[in-house]
Amino acid sequence: IYALYKSKEGLLRALIRGAIFGPPFQAAQAQLTGISDPVQLIALTAKVARAIYESESAELGLMRGASAFSPALRKLEQELEKIRFDMQEERMKLLFASEKSKPGLDYTSARRLLWMYTSRDIYRMLVHESGWTPDQYQSWLSDTLVTTLVDSGASP
Repeated sequence: IYALYKSKEGLLRALIRGAIFGPPFQAAQAQLTGISDPVQLIALTAKVARAIYESESAELGLMRGASAFSPALRKLEQELEKIRFDMQEERMKLLFASEKSKPGLDYTSARRLLWMYTSRDIYRMLVHESGWTPDQYQSWLSDTLVTTLVDSGASP
C-alpha cells in the first residue's frame, strides 16, 4: 500500500477522490460534453454537484467533518475545493464570452457565487438536514444558478 500511495495521507486522498469523482460524477460530467450553450451548462452544473455529494458515503462525510481537527485532512479538503472551483471555470468563461451573464455581475463574483451555491454545505443543509430529496435539490440549484448568473433574456 505504501509503495502505491506513499503515505496514509496518500491513501486517504485516493479514497476521497474515488468517492467524489467516481462513476456518478463522471456520468454527470460527460453530459456536459458537446454542449456549447452556456446557459444550459450552468443549469446542468446542478446535476454535477448532486452527483458529487450523493457519491459521498456517510463515513466519508464524517471523515471530512473531522478535517477541522486534522491539518492533513484540512489541507486535502482545501485541495478538493480548489479542484471543484477550477472545474467550473470554463462554464463561467463561456457564459461571459457569450454575453449571457446577468447584467451588473462581474466575472469574479459570478465564479464565487457558482462555487458557493454548489457547495457541500448547501447540499447538506437542504438534503440531509431539511429533508429535501436529491431531485428537489437539483431542481432548486439549477433554477437558482440560472436566475443568479444568467441574463433573464438568455434563459433557456
